Formats: sequence, C-alpha cells, structure tokens
Amino acid sequence: MRLKRSWSKSELLKQNFRQVGWISLIYFLLLFFSVPLNIFMIYSNPENHYMYSRSIFNFGLAFQAFALFLVPVLMAMFILRYLHQKDASDFLHSLPIKRSHLLWHQVGFGIAALWIPIIINAILVYFNYLLWDVEMVFSLLDLTHWLVISLIMISFIYSISLIVGMLTGITIIQGIFSYIFLFLPTGFIILYYTNLNFAIIGLPESYLISEDAFKFSPLTDFFPIIFEPGESYNKLIIYLILTIVSLLIAQLLYKNRSVEAATHPIAFQKLKPIFIYSFTFCFTLIGGLYFALMEQNFIGILIGYLIFSIIGYFITQMIVQKTWRVFREWREYGYFFVVFTLIIIFIMTDITGYQKRIPATNEIESAFVITDLYQFQNNADRYQAVDGFKSAEDVEKIRDYHQYLIDHSSREDELSHHYNNVAILYRLENGRTLVREYNLPNHSADHEVLDWVRSTDTYKLYSSEVFLIEANEISELRFNSRLMDNEFVLTNRKQITEFFELLKEANVEREIEDHYFETSVEITLKNHGWIYQHFSWNDKQIVDWFERNGLSEQLIISPNHINSITFFELEDPGNFDYYETSLALVNNKLDVPKWTFTDQSDIELIFEHLYYHDDIEDYGMAFYFEGMAEPDIYLINKDNLPAEILAQIN
Repeated sequence: MRLKRSWSKSELLKQNFRQVGWISLIYFLLLFFSVPLNIFMIYSNPENHYMYSRSIFNFGLAFQAFALFLVPVLMAMFILRYLHQKDASDFLHSLPIKRSHLLWHQVGFGIAALWIPIIINAILVYFNYLLWDVEMVFSLLDLTHWLVISLIMISFIYSISLIVGMLTGITIIQGIFSYIFLFLPTGFIILYYTNLNFAIIGLPESYLISEDAFKFSPLTDFFPIIFEPGESYNKLIIYLILTIVSLLIAQLLYKNRSVEAATHPIAFQKLKPIFIYSFTFCFTLIGGLYFALMEQNFIGILIGYLIFSIIGYFITQMIVQKTWRVFREWREYGYFFVVFTLIIIFIMTDITGYQKRIPATNEIESAFVITDLYQFQNNADRYQAVDGFKSAEDVEKIRDYHQYLIDHSSREDELSHHYNNVAILYRLENGRTLVREYNLPNHSADHEVLDWVRSTDTYKLYSSEVFLIEANEISELRFNSRLMDNEFVLTNRKQITEFFELLKEANVEREIEDHYFETSVEITLKNHGWIYQHFSWNDKQIVDWFERNGLSEQLIISPNHINSITFFELEDPGNFDYYETSLALVNNKLDVPKWTFTDQSDIELIFEHLYYHDDIEDYGMAFYFEGMAEPDIYLINKDNLPAEILAQIN
C-alpha cells in the first residue's frame, strides 16, 4: 500500500508539472526580464550607478504587479482543476491517498511553483548587487523587502483563490470570483457608503470612505505596501496570518465538499440563496451609483436600483441554473424587492434622527469646520490631536451654522457634483466624534459664519498641514513658479528652517483666498511623505527673506515681471475660450472694448487684488510678462477690482 501511495504521489507530481509548470516558467521569465536582467542592463553602464530607486519594485513595476495578481489565481485555477472535472475528480479521489493528503499535496505544489521563481530571481538580483556598485540604488534590506512582500502577497492571493475554488465547481467562475473576492471589502465599503449618502443628508462620505477603505483589499493596498517600507511590516504579518487562516478554511471546505459538486456553479447547496441575494444586492448598489452619476436626481437612482436589481438577479439565476431560461423565476426577486424597499423607506424617513442630530454645547469639547475635504479625507485622524473651536460662544456659532445647513440642504444638493463641500466635526466630551458633511448650495456658499471661520487663526492652524510637522522632519524644499523652466531645490538646513517658520506665519496672516500668481513649494519629508503649500508676492516676509538670501528672483512672481495688463469686456463669460482669446490678442484681432495699463503703480495696485472669488466675471485680464509673447489670461468680477482701476475702465 505504501508503494502504491508513493507511486501515486510521483505520478501526481508529473501531472502537476505538465499542468501548471508552464505558469511557473512564465512567471520566472516575467520576473527575470523585469528585475535582474533589467538591473544588469541599466547598471552595467557606470553612468547609471547613481540612478536613485530604493525599491526593487520600481524595476518593471507594471509587469511585476500584473504578474503578482494574475499568476497565483491562474495557479489556483489549474491546481484545483481536478475538482471541477467529474472524471478527474472521480479518478484522483479513488487513489490510495487520503483526501487531506491529496489537497495539501496539490496546494503545496502550487506554493512551491509560485515561490521558486521569486527566490531564484532574488538570488540573481543579489549577484547583481555583488557585481555592480549599486549601494546608492538599493540595499540588501531593499532586496529582502522585495522578497518578503512578493512571497507573502502571492501566497495570500493564491489562498483566497483556493477558497473560491472550493466554493464552485467551474474553473472559469473560480477565476472571475477570485478577483471579486479580493476587491469585495473595499468595493462594498465604497458602494455602501456612496449609496447611503444619496439617501441620508449630512452623511460624511469623505470621512467614511477614507484611504483606510483601500487597505482592505490587496489589489488597492499593494502599492502603499511596496512604497512605504516602514509601515508595511505590520500589514505583512496580518497578510501572513490571513494566508494561514485562508488555507485552513480551504481545507475545511474541501473536507465538507461533495465530490459530485464538480461542474456545479455553487458547490454547497446552502450557499445558493446567499449568493443570489448578496450578488443582487451589490449589483443593485452599482445601479444606484451609475444612475446617480448620470442623472443626479433621486428618482433616477430609484430607477437604477430597479433595473440593476432585476439584471443582477437574473444573472445569478443563470449562473446557478446554468441556463438562460430563467425568466419565470420571480419569487426570490419578490422577496428581495420587498426587503430592499423597506430598507429605503427606513433610511429616508430618518427614524433614528441621524440627519437632524446636533450635540448640545455642553457635550462638545471642540468643534471644527472643514472646507478642504480632500485634505480632510487624507488626514482625518489628526483632528483628534489638534485644537478646534472651544469657547462656548464659538461652538454655539458653529452649531447655528450646522442647523442652517440642515434646514437648507436637500437631496438634490447632495447629488450635485458642482457645489463646494463643507464638513463639521465635533469632538465630544465622552471621547466620541460626530461628523457631518454637506454640499453647499449656492445660497449658503458665502454664509457669514463660514466667512468668519475661515478668517480665524484657529481655523488656519488646524486646516494647514504645516502646523502638524516640525522643521527637522523636512529633507528638502522644491519650488516652482510660472516664470521658471526648472524647479529650484533647497537643501540647506538653516534656510529650510527659516523659510518653514516664515511659511507658517504667512499661513496665519494671509487672507484665505488664493492669489492668481503663486509659487508652489513641495515639502519633502524624511519619511518619504509630501506636503504641498504656496505663497505669493503679497507674503512680504517671505519675499524679504528671499531677497536677503539672494535666491532666484524668478521664484516669486511680482509686478516687476509684468510689462502691461490689458482689460477687456466679456461678451459671454459662461462660454469663454481662453485659447481663441489669447490668439486674438496676439494678432490684435480681439474686437471688444479694451484698456491697457503700463504704469508700474497701477500694475502693483491690480496685483495686490488678484485673489480667486466665486463670482460671475465681468472682465478678462491679459498679463504680458517680460520675454513672453503670449499673455496669461484670467477673469475677474468688477467688485474685486480697486476703485482707482475701475474708474479708469469705466
């Protein structure tokens, strides 16, 4: 008997080599051409020895990522193919091998076939490291980082596909649903909160769908892992644990799986209703999202729910029954329709009082009004560490503004993609956080409380990222302006510290509006993060500092760089064409009233008032810079112009 088992296993090995060996070979070649050969070809030239990389994933990143997500799923599909073919399943299960031994033999072969190409290529990369002087390019720690991530991630994806393979008896369904399973946590979070946002006014979608949502899928979490080594080790341990758990779940499913499940779309009878209703539910949410983007009204969303729920339901019926003749199967859809309708009614009637809830003043430790929701989404955690509005008077103003938003917001406002957004966050005395988010309708965009909030030092201190870091965390500063062909990089430690302190002062002192002509600065942090800021000629302390340090005068655009400014009337501001207008000005063919200013005092006066406003524009402005043939064109409302200039135009 022992001889028979040994013979059976050796034959299984031969069969596996024939069946999946080509996958391992192709994966090896993809890695070989992307990484070791690529490194050899680049760094065999001494001039390239100082090309900065630090991550081995940077070599052929697209091919590496593609292979990492495709190869383990293919391997699992072919390794478990014997479960999906009736003849092969009957034959292999008739061999003198325990079912558990047969499974681990197949699974183990698949893992070895995935790991060997990675390990061999890691050895070849190590030879490159010894052969060329590339210590400035990558270190042995970078190589270890690449090896560990590749082994763990490919094993995790493989293990998930094995679970899917146990749940179905058709190989192609295993492949498709492997990727659905891998993206499901992140995808469902996005679908759930996006659709909930359509019905609940004030739901903080940006707060709930933060970057953390993308950490729940290896498909979206892969790039943060490979480019943030310091933060990836805990994640890798979690993925390793999940891989082991997934393999044990696969074994449990295999033990309870019937051999006759081969060729069945769903291998377990009890899972069929779960599959039908969950798939239909997700497809319904996709329909709501699609129609919300297309129609931007709630009736359209309801129609999307209806259409996509029917489509999703019959797709599941076709999969389960393996036939397209399913259009008489309406009973289960009827159950789904009733339950889903009740859920919508429950949410829209706001039985819990979610939409109107405002905490009492004595319950609030501090309050925040946030107008930059992109920054809010990426830095939500920091509002637990900074100070907001704390005085009872200030908190009461924010509560009143919150009530104003509740009274004047509508579902149509929430569905609009053209409004500005505002979020209100309360940090409560009991340690909890209450967050609401609104699309600002036109009548509330310039609300006096919002203007007051933006003008306060408190708002500026918690809304700007420069107040969250220290100067010693900065590695370099990169400057760009309209007049510069190349960016200017500042690495002097003393100058970095001086400029950073002035930038923080400017953030507090300046008006909240953005100037038309700004210099952007990329603050590169030592932990490989970035912060983007800007300043202008109106930030006098920064301008003086640049002059004292003899830095490039092209860094800051000033009135001295402008030869003349031409104002012209706008015939149709809503359909203004910048390119055609610029061409007409260059060729002196713009047939509208025009006024040109060349006096330096007038140019300075205009320059001081060039801030962006959400107003309807009355005039166009053409700025003619020194040495530039074509003008820069901007639009402005007459109320934002100085009276002296407006008098000359009129």
